[in-house]
Amino acid sequence: MLACDGALERVLRAGATTRDAAGDLLAADAFVTWAFEAAADEPELISSRADDAMRRISARAVPFIAGEAATP
Repeated sequence: MLACDGALERVLRAGATTRDAAGDLLAADAFVTWAFEAAADEPELISSRADDAMRRISARAVPFIAGEAATP
């Protein structure tokens, strides 16, 4: 999930509407997928890790949705 943060930040800053953001969006998706593949080794923790992941992703996105994120 830490690796996802940078890629997701770039996608959100780009407005996720340009072709340039596609690579970062795919990377963010891959990082989350890999995190959950690794987490499968401890299935009893999947639910709490999923909750944590959604909180992290939401916290990263909210400033952009609310128009509060600083532009570069």
